[in-house]
Amino acid sequence: IIQIEAHAILQHRIDEYQSTIDQLGSFVAVVDEDEEGDASLAALEQRLASIGSRWASLCEWSERRASGLDGLAELCQRTELAYATLEEWLKSREQDLLGLRSVHHLETEEEVQNQIAALRTTRDHLEREHNQLVAVSKLANESVVRLETENGEGANKVRRRLDAINQRWENLVTRVEEHSRMLVQAGRADRAAVYGEDAGRRRRSESGNDDAEGRAIAKVVDRFVQHVSEMETELGPLREWTNTFTVSKKPDQVRRMISVCQEKLVEIKEKEAGVARLQLELEHLHMAPRMSARDLKTANDAFHRFNKSWAKVVTKISEALNVLSGQAEVGEEAEVAHGIEEWMEATQKILGELAKIASHEDRATRLEKLRGQLKTQKENLALIQRDAARKAILGKGLDILSRKMEALADDPAEEKLIKEVDGEWSSVGDEKLLEEEVMRSEKLVEMARKAEMAPDVVERAETRRAEMEERKRVTSTAQTAVAAAEKKMEGLSSSLAASNESGASVAEGWKKLKGLRKEMDESDNLRKEAERAAEKMLTVDDGVPKEVVDRTRARVKALQEGWKDLNERLDESLILAEKEAKKTATKKIGERQRTVDELEKELENSEKATDAEEYSEYLDNLENLVDKVKQTKADSLGDLVQGMDESLVRDSFSKLNENIDRATTKAEKKIEELAGKAADAEK
Repeated sequence: IIQIEAHAILQHRIDEYQSTIDQLGSFVAVVDEDEEGDASLAALEQRLASIGSRWASLCEWSERRASGLDGLAELCQRTELAYATLEEWLKSREQDLLGLRSVHHLETEEEVQNQIAALRTTRDHLEREHNQLVAVSKLANESVVRLETENGEGANKVRRRLDAINQRWENLVTRVEEHSRMLVQAGRADRAAVYGEDAGRRRRSESGNDDAEGRAIAKVVDRFVQHVSEMETELGPLREWTNTFTVSKKPDQVRRMISVCQEKLVEIKEKEAGVARLQLELEHLHMAPRMSARDLKTANDAFHRFNKSWAKVVTKISEALNVLSGQAEVGEEAEVAHGIEEWMEATQKILGELAKIASHEDRATRLEKLRGQLKTQKENLALIQRDAARKAILGKGLDILSRKMEALADDPAEEKLIKEVDGEWSSVGDEKLLEEEVMRSEKLVEMARKAEMAPDVVERAETRRAEMEERKRVTSTAQTAVAAAEKKMEGLSSSLAASNESGASVAEGWKKLKGLRKEMDESDNLRKEAERAAEKMLTVDDGVPKEVVDRTRARVKALQEGWKDLNERLDESLILAEKEAKKTATKKIGERQRTVDELEKELENSEKATDAEEYSEYLDNLENLVDKVKQTKADSLGDLVQGMDESLVRDSFSKLNENIDRATTKAEKKIEELAGKAADAEK
């Protein structure tokens, strides 16, 4: 509005002065009647043409400026209103998210559902309001385009305010998606419940995270398949022996064959520990929360192929020993063995269900009953005397079940581990302390696995480790990003101070400031990334200590205010430098124009020369003035003017160059003419 009023005053002065410009024509007409010298008239007409050209440039500039200001005030008012409305809306949404809590602090199902409802509500608000964000961006960009030419500082302020709104919007989206992802990842809610009807779309939007998790799961499956392959390789010699071995009942070979079979049986017993590890590893894969059906099928197929080879070897040795001992599996022993196998299969399923029971008392009661049954089955195993191989295999299976029961029992070590897992852990903010916490959580995971604790206990320890790794990661990212932004701000501030204090020329100083402005605009993303990283760090855990929150927010606020102050100081320096550059350029253009005028006047006076002495005098004067004019055209004024947004100065400089070219061309011809006349006069 101030600019519009100022331009109206300027336009009024132009309109008032127009009559004076119009009177110059009649003035030339009077001169035409009174003056006798054609040279004087030509010089006067030339001066009038120059004034007319400059006046026309001024009028054109005024019209362009009036066109640029037309409707600008209304556009700025609409933009300001849109900014204020959206900022108030963002403030309300930010307050809505203050009640969000990290996953491990949600103790009841009701709290989980309340958090899901809050996340979905905020997500719906964001989707509905997105059109308003687009509209504000459109208004802001239109304002920037209108302001850019004449008011670079105002355009930058509009940009910075839009950047701040976009960053607040991104922070909201990041917080909603982070809390949603943690709910799903921790198994507290499924994706459909968290994302609603848009689950499919959001799954695609999070494909980067899913791909990363998928690759991690695939790596685990590949490692299991590799372990199976290694066991198959170890089993290779036994498998080859099975394919080539044939039983001979010749009396002189029976004892040697029994000895060979017993040796192979010993080899099988040595490999049973590896087979048990594969079974345990497969069970862990089945209990993994994000394991897909395809990955499980890959693991199951690999183990099934190995198990067939394993069973073939065991069966071959068992049958060979039975034949060689002359005793087949018949009667009561066969029934006992079959009964033990059925009990083992049923108990395996029961233990899987027991692992899901959280109550230690209920679990202990059922385990006590299973221990009694296990004791009975071991007594039954003693009844099998004829088939040593099958007895050994069944005994190994009973031992594995016994260890699983012990792992599920009420173990003080397990309770102690659970208590430590669920106890106090460091929040975000201290990277060194979090590194120690990650190491502590890794030790708990290793302890749980080594002691073969219940799967849910191992899972809880792994979840705690994942949480501590995430806290350490976001803390490291935030501290690194903020430190980088602070360092950049300090460097820019030092450069600005050095630029203001340097004794460089006006053109050089202005050029440095514009380069600094470009560097600062390009570095603004560094500041935004630092603010986003700090905000994300504070939202990972709702139990962040007040000291950490205050310290982080104070640091971010100092960064924002420092960046804003640096922007304002740089804009102020640019405005002052531009004014000084404009002032210097205008002064130099005036000085050069006076030199051109002096040359033109000397050309006019040279017409009066009549003898050799006057020819030589004007010849020397013209040559000196031409050299002076050419030197002014070759100096740094051109670089200074070309960097300006002020069209009036550029137009004046362009006209000056035209006048210089015209005057020097005319002077060079006159010099040649005077040189000839001087030479003739001397003869």
